[in-house]
Amino acid sequence: MLKILASAIHHTSEYGDFRIFIVQEEENQDEHVVLIKGSIEKENNVLCRVSSECLPGTALFSAECDCKEQIQFSLKLISTQGKGLFIYLRQEGRGHGLVKKIQALQNKNKGLDTFSAVEQLGLPTDIRQYSIVKKIINYFNINSIAYITNNPDKIKLLSQEGITIQSVINIPISDNPISHIHLISKKEHGHIINFKNTEVTTNQEDVKL
Repeated sequence: MLKILASAIHHTSEYGDFRIFIVQEEENQDEHVVLIKGSIEKENNVLCRVSSECLPGTALFSAECDCKEQIQFSLKLISTQGKGLFIYLRQEGRGHGLVKKIQALQNKNKGLDTFSAVEQLGLPTDIRQYSIVKKIINYFNINSIAYITNNPDKIKLLSQEGITIQSVINIPISDNPISHIHLISKKEHGHIINFKNTEVTTNQEDVKL
């Protein structure tokens, strides 16, 4: 069951005003963040980005990951259209926590890619859960979403939760010598990686899984 712990108007410096909600799953007491712009109740094809916590990338200016860039793209797109939903899940390090994230970073320092760095710790590459996303979608009474992602696995996982994904919007990503090995590894694992010299890919057709 989803519980709303707090809400307020959130003024941003670049993307206008959102309504911010702190939500909690009563089953495990984890707290997550939801930002909403505009009227989304009973709407179809609502812009939606689901990001998982990444302290190094979003707060500490990491050159290795594209998390911050994906958030910025998503908030700008939602702001431009005046309507949408941004969900920030508190599951750092692909669900393994901050300590394991930094241990994996040490493996990256040795030249391993983002997936191998986690596997070297004897862990599965990703244990994130998305059941709360369905609860959030239901709570705010959204019919279907336009999902902002480069990760086909997330499309499948959210669809398996019963979320209707009407369309998918891919995010163009910058490249640099440090991030390149990790972005190429993501591409090899099925992610849609469009570097910023290419146009963003938008699939406005119904998603076929």
